Amino acid sequence: MFRTTYAVWAGRFQPFHLGHFRTIRRMARLGRPLTIAVIATSAASGRGAYGRRAAEAGAACRNPLTVWERMEMIRLALSAEPLPVELRVIGVPRPDVDWHLTASFYPSARVIYLTDRDEFESVKLRHYTSLGEDVVVVGVKDLPTVSASEVRARIRAGAEWQSMLHPATVDYFKEIHGPERLTGTNRSPGIE
Repeated sequence: MFRTTYAVWAGRFQPFHLGHFRTIRRMARLGRPLTIAVIATSAASGRGAYGRRAAEAGAACRNPLTVWERMEMIRLALSAEPLPVELRVIGVPRPDVDWHLTASFYPSARVIYLTDRDEFESVKLRHYTSLGEDVVVVGVKDLPTVSASEVRARIRAGAEWQSMLHPATVDYFKEIHGPERLTGTNRSPGIE
């Protein structure tokens, strides 16, 4: 009997921006059902190079949005622009802290999707292959670049940032005080 292999792409999405959406659209064109795994952030120390980098990325000051808020932003964007594959969005623990727990959230027949975006993706590639995972690196270097750091910098500078988010998410992001929370001017505690 034929088993469908699902693709899994994991990230922090602090916040979910157009770069993320364009990447998902590129991944969807590959035809596999796609699971977007929103990582519940923490500064806990993980293992190896991936663990060190993930702990730095997981610092509370860089992660003010809850897993639920980030999942909602993704849901809003995907509802506004449906893609031609089965998609689901889930929340997961950090994969470098407890891989067996995180893997239990993922489909059993899976391939991990990574991008060729930066050096940290190479660290993730080594990490996942050391765990015996099948990995596909999806080329995204030709896509317009957007980063959460750039979104935060624009908000701090009082510059226009709305065009960096999917239009379907802008009002929600404002409603949850995302701009203030990302720049540290409103430290509303979130519960993951």
